[in-house]
Amino acid sequence: MKVAESSADFDHLCSEVHDAIESHPYVSNVSISDTIASTLAIQITLFPNKGFCIGHTINHAVLDGLSLSFFMNAWARICRQLVDEKMEIPGLLPEELTPFFNRTVVQDPEGLDMWRRSNEREWVAYVAKRLAEMIKGLENRSIFEGAKERLPYNDWEPDIRQVRASGTNRFGMYGADFGWGKPSNVEVTTLDRVDAFSIMESKDESGGVEAGLVLKEHEMKLFDYILDELKRPFYVWHI
Repeated sequence: MKVAESSADFDHLCSEVHDAIESHPYVSNVSISDTIASTLAIQITLFPNKGFCIGHTINHAVLDGLSLSFFMNAWARICRQLVDEKMEIPGLLPEELTPFFNRTVVQDPEGLDMWRRSNEREWVAYVAKRLAEMIKGLENRSIFEGAKERLPYNDWEPDIRQVRASGTNRFGMYGADFGWGKPSNVEVTTLDRVDAFSIMESKDESGGVEAGLVLKEHEMKLFDYILDELKRPFYVWHI
């Protein structure tokens, strides 16, 4: 965890429109090396006399957005109990925030787990053999040779821009109340790097959806113009 202080314009950062790069200093990178990888990096930044923000970066091989939402809401609930309810020891988490590790609820009608257990030595030997064959096959060629053909995301038409969606309106990101009310703003700070748009629940609890989008300046102006045109009323006459 990293703690920092900023003199930036807090109200501007909480606004709906600002440059994507302005949010980058408030998130830390996860530490990754050849032998170890961090699961989660958290940065808390204080804006004196204004507020604070919590930036987090996850290792997607271990966590997903829903896991992060559970963590943030559980953390916020514990803090709220310590501050508002003046509890020395926080109470138990509600069922919807309690981690569930009972793997016996996963049905295995084919008995695959028992088969794996009974053939574990043979399975390990098979995997080791296949890995050795793969490594040997790389001795006389590049590790990336043929990789382009094996990519699962290269079957689109040429010159078509691919855009991905990040998140969902069911994560409950605006539910993380640490004792000062719900967050003023929640955003995904990597949209400008991965060519995606974000989706989350509306902050005003109206049941709507918030969409986050990052475009180049001239593209954003065109998008804003088209959006305004769509908002205008139109009339149809039947002749």
